[in-house]
Amino acid sequence: MALLFEGVEAFKCTYLASLGTINHQLFREAYANLICLEDSPWLAEIGKARTEYHARMPKQPKEPQHLMICFDDGPCYEIICENFKPL
Repeated sequence: MALLFEGVEAFKCTYLASLGTINHQLFREAYANLICLEDSPWLAEIGKARTEYHARMPKQPKEPQHLMICFDDGPCYEIICENFKPL
């Protein structure tokens, strides 16, 4: 299955030894599963910057969401985007 991410603001890709920096519980939940991280510090940081950037625009974008999916020894992907859909 393929996924299309729309309105991507930022993404991270973490591999091998660096996977130890990811919360173990989150890694288990996101293993081969796309999950949404509701109140992450990274989402708050990106959201604040987006709010300031879009403040003077007539049409406001959708609220971003922080998504995560992980595989074996990596990679672990994190995406901040407006939406996603399976292809």
